[in-house]
Amino acid sequence: FSTPSGVSQNGVSISKSFYSPLTKWNAGAEYFDYTKDVISYYSDDSTSTARIKYNTEDVWAGKAFRVKTKYRVYRDRLKIFTSVRVIQTNYTARNKQLPVFNQDDYKTNTFYLADVGVSFRSYYKEKYLFKFGNNEDIPEGVMVAYIPGYRHIAGYKDLLYSAIEARQGKFYPKIGYLSFDAGFGTFFNSNKAQQGVLSFGITHITKKWNIRKFGIRHYTLLKAKQGFNRQPDEQIYLSTEDGLYNLTTHELSGISKLSLSLNTVVYTPYKLLGFNFAIFVYAGFATITPNSINLRNTIYQAFGAGIMVRNDHLIINNIRLSFTYYPNLPVPVGKFNPYWFYRISLPEFIMDKPEALNYD
Repeated sequence: FSTPSGVSQNGVSISKSFYSPLTKWNAGAEYFDYTKDVISYYSDDSTSTARIKYNTEDVWAGKAFRVKTKYRVYRDRLKIFTSVRVIQTNYTARNKQLPVFNQDDYKTNTFYLADVGVSFRSYYKEKYLFKFGNNEDIPEGVMVAYIPGYRHIAGYKDLLYSAIEARQGKFYPKIGYLSFDAGFGTFFNSNKAQQGVLSFGITHITKKWNIRKFGIRHYTLLKAKQGFNRQPDEQIYLSTEDGLYNLTTHELSGISKLSLSLNTVVYTPYKLLGFNFAIFVYAGFATITPNSINLRNTIYQAFGAGIMVRNDHLIINNIRLSFTYYPNLPVPVGKFNPYWFYRISLPEFIMDKPEALNYD
């Protein structure tokens, strides 16, 4: 059960992933009920809100095939993978305020997806990346995948879907961990592309610097997302994932965005009753526009600092406290964030299930 902004959901999920390079099969099934508030935007800058209710039934399965090679480094790690997925979405209630131009987006539909791709992945050991001194398995590798799809919409013309995704990540002894990811996907209606999205990201994590007994590591995340031929009600928002840490407002919306997140963590040598301490500072910069990415638009900012406390002998082993200041939001605000810290996620180099590129 969860309640992100404007959405409530509850359901059940069971799955088995490609959790290691040796895993041959994966599969899963989900059922969820949703209640969602849909905000529609009009050319005169007015908006309307309508509530919809729906449920989803989702099943998928896949297999990874070992690629035989004479090169030892690729043995058991180079795979060709493929999977299939069916998502049934049933709309049970729609508010009469839902505008005509997006009625077709909220009709009962069945989405058939597949993927086929090539994956090479391995892991290296690291410490003080996301934890306090414990060994961590960090993924390295390359993945390229093609995702075709077909959406059948009740009482409407069926749509084809096509997407490609690529990811690469590696630890370099001189500069640290560096990864890239990119994707492009779109639906086709009578050979005309619609509801497309292009995304790109770069993640860099430095080697740990040691100054006396202190350990320092810096994290950088650059992300861009652009929508193409989207419906009038389809908007993306600036949020925590775009460097505006713990931002919850939906006032900053558009069809394209660009963000830069900077985060530095200082691991201290101090311990108290089994508790370890770290200090972090962060800054985020992001812009969002109603059309193509444009750096001349307002660049929103967030600055903050906090402390992390960890004790591996406790069930709840992480406590985080931070304060964030947003100097140029529509209303400048400072925010105290108990128990919160945004952690950069690293890419996986295989797909557990085929899915359309997110536009959020």
